[in-house]
Amino acid sequence: WDDPGLEGFQLASHKVEEFRDRFGRLWVDDSKATNVDAVIGAVNRYQNRKIYLILGGVGKGQNFIPLFRRLKDLNLELYLIGETQQELAQLSEQFQIPAFPVGTLQRGVQEIGKRLQKGEVALLSPGCASFDQFKSYRERGERFKELVLGL
Repeated sequence: WDDPGLEGFQLASHKVEEFRDRFGRLWVDDSKATNVDAVIGAVNRYQNRKIYLILGGVGKGQNFIPLFRRLKDLNLELYLIGETQQELAQLSEQFQIPAFPVGTLQRGVQEIGKRLQKGEVALLSPGCASFDQFKSYRERGERFKELVLGL
């Protein structure tokens, strides 16, 4: 499909932004995903791979059940951060999804870095606001990249 209008098109920063670490493994900064629908969109994009998903932050009173209904059929592990960590851990248990309450983005990146293989994807798509640990989703995304590139 050849559309000259799409030539050079790029998604905005922190929106399903792919990059690789020094080992050539795929990481995705989707820090802008601050709601359930955005996370579902991101995981759908990688549904044919194993996904290591960093999820959590300030929940904003959202209903996370539709997200967990979608996640239960995927090959993935959750790394839970922020204020919503306990709520998300309970849902993970209810839906039988492997989950690790890591608390912070730094710890999530470290734990995923020990497990991630080529062909798999590490995805920061938190589905929550960042204000419990960061000034903005931008700051969260920048910190994510720094941590990954520092592995």
